[in-house]
Amino acid sequence: MRFFFSLIQSATARFFSLLEVCCCNRSIVLCTATAEHENHPILSPSASVRPSSQLQPCLNQTIQNTVPPIPINLPPIPKDPLILGIPANLRTPRFEVPNRSFIPHLPLKSITERFDKIAEARNKFLLREDDQDKIVEFLLTQARDSHSLSIYPIIGLGGVGKTTLAQLVYNDIRVRNNFNTKISVCVSKTFSVKRILCSIIDSIKSEKCDSLDLDVLQIKVQSLLQGKIYFLVLDDVWNKTQELESGLSQEKWNKLKSVFLCGSRGSSILVSTRDEDVAEIVRTCQTYHLSGLPENECWLLFKQYAFGHDKEERAELVAIGKEIMKKCGGLPLVAQALGGLMRSRSGEKEWLEVKESRIWALTHENSILPALRLSYFHLTPILK
Repeated sequence: MRFFFSLIQSATARFFSLLEVCCCNRSIVLCTATAEHENHPILSPSASVRPSSQLQPCLNQTIQNTVPPIPINLPPIPKDPLILGIPANLRTPRFEVPNRSFIPHLPLKSITERFDKIAEARNKFLLREDDQDKIVEFLLTQARDSHSLSIYPIIGLGGVGKTTLAQLVYNDIRVRNNFNTKISVCVSKTFSVKRILCSIIDSIKSEKCDSLDLDVLQIKVQSLLQGKIYFLVLDDVWNKTQELESGLSQEKWNKLKSVFLCGSRGSSILVSTRDEDVAEIVRTCQTYHLSGLPENECWLLFKQYAFGHDKEERAELVAIGKEIMKKCGGLPLVAQALGGLMRSRSGEKEWLEVKESRIWALTHENSILPALRLSYFHLTPILK
């Protein structure tokens, strides 16, 4: 029995030595006790058994009378895991709110301008939504079911939006989901078979191959396209003429096309050009003729650049602007150039000067050159 009470005494002493009474925002009191069990009113062998409801007040009173409180102010817990000795692989990533002083302050005007640019880009793309759907539908139906390589030319005047339309088709999610590989190459006036092949390799594998021979490049591209349903955009292709010896010729095209015959069924090539001869050389299906924007859509585009969201659309300026817009010929590039030119002019007289300029009387193949000349003529000397 003595041994039993000795064990109880030892356990009680440990309990009191480890007891911590914590109060919010106050000192922590650590209590210890070494009461003799034979004199203790609870642990004494002669103590009678009491109900727990009676033992609790007695125990509390005993602790208060026999154990002196020792106040200890514990230091704050360090936040750095290195101080606590926590291994790096056991540390939990800590996500903290950044210091507000490091957050850049964006003025309201800057935020508004960003939203304006997003809205302008979105509306600009929506202007060609019908053309986009028609070309995508062709790629996913007729071209998909064709047993031979489909080469689809887009032809239109300079500034009509051929490159924009090609980009819309290239980035369309329907095209992305139906082709294994997509490549886009800007060809421009110099139609170089070697440069086009190098661009394709760089697009697929991010490798520079300018030093390789043409035969090696052809084999390398074929290995990358072999057995794949690919979609290739050749943008802004020019025809070979007396003035432009570096343009596309039938011989150059035959050499390049032979490399592309290794793809799987459904592979397609989209070629944008302003030249009917280019379309006749490359096409395996009907040419898509891209016309200018309708008058109402051209006005919306012009108005976006001329007025934006922070400039008042005064009735007299709107009337003059619609007359200027008619000189755009439905070309989006001209509408943007003229709209940007009028953005910096707020007076009616300044708008009339552009409308009645003699440059419009000059004869050209299309209306893009007078518009660009006007834009250049009204630039500041520094920008010129």
